[in-house]
Amino acid sequence: MQPTDRLNASGAAEFLDLSSKTLANMRARGIGPPSYRISGRVWYDLRDLNVWIAREKAATLVGA
Repeated sequence: MQPTDRLNASGAAEFLDLSSKTLANMRARGIGPPSYRISGRVWYDLRDLNVWIAREKAATLVGA
């Protein structure tokens, strides 16, 4: 995996069009995309973000 294959918390929030605070709250409640810590910083893999988006879309799809 390349460093460009992951985003820090603010980058992930921007990618998801969420505020950093909303993403942090989702992470704390265990309802957001998978994340992990390296040296105290929160990271998200782009692959995990795209899978999470697809699951959220499938769960809320109307008229399919």
